[in-house]
Amino acid sequence: MLGVVLAATVAAGVPFTLADHRIFVRAYDQLKRFHVLFDVDRRRLTFSSAPIATPPNATSTPVSIDGGLPFVAAAVDGVRGTFLVDTGDRSQLTLFRPFATANHFFHLATVRNALTGLGVGGPIYADLLRTTLQAFGTSSPGVATRLPLATAGAFASDRDAGSIGFGYLERFDFVFDYPNRRIVAWPAKSVPSDTSLFHVPSIPPALKKP
Repeated sequence: MLGVVLAATVAAGVPFTLADHRIFVRAYDQLKRFHVLFDVDRRRLTFSSAPIATPPNATSTPVSIDGGLPFVAAAVDGVRGTFLVDTGDRSQLTLFRPFATANHFFHLATVRNALTGLGVGGPIYADLLRTTLQAFGTSSPGVATRLPLATAGAFASDRDAGSIGFGYLERFDFVFDYPNRRIVAWPAKSVPSDTSLFHVPSIPPALKKP
């Protein structure tokens, strides 16, 4: 099915409506020769076998591919790590438990044991807080961040710091440049209202990291 959509979209040169953005960037084997534009302003998705023009204020972030999934370097509250770019995750930012524990994020949480979604393994319970995320050439304060409480599975991985979801990515227009393994991003002109599944109160000043 995805192959048919790609062939029709590229051949016709017609953007594909962002009815479901989640499946495309996860299908690396079928997309690795394409440049994929996420136009958040127009809510459209475009595939191209040729490079896609980007504005002068765009920034380029190297991407590593592992198991067909894209990863980037980023930092949360100044702590650097490797993050999965997960377009199938409607939340903004998820910190995996080992990274969150090692860097003392749990004690900053303002919401405890909240239901934040449903995964393959069932309900996803997490503590919640707001952080500053440095990614894609931008420092963004007040990012809604979840700290899953799972002790097994992907959220308990000690290999990566966490994942950046579409709730954060939709602040940008961006190109997944698969042939050159990079993401080229620039601020969207009209950022949509927060589509993440939870809303987090501010961290009290006394609890913020020095």
